[in-house]
Amino acid sequence: MDHSNILGVVLAGGKSQRFGEDKCQVKLGDKLLIDYILSEIIDEFKEVLLISIIKLNIIIQTKYH
Repeated sequence: MDHSNILGVVLAGGKSQRFGEDKCQVKLGDKLLIDYILSEIIDEFKEVLLISIIKLNIIIQTKYH
């Protein structure tokens, strides 16, 4: 599907009241949970907007590795 005119949006966290900690910063294996999500969608959209309650140290200018 051509998503070139659609903005991909990831809602990457909230207050973590049920989980107990910020899911964006939690590792599953050797990767952060947010890395799994981004690796699945980054090639599908021209741009991806990542929304988080905390500042994330993620800078992506080209395709995700």
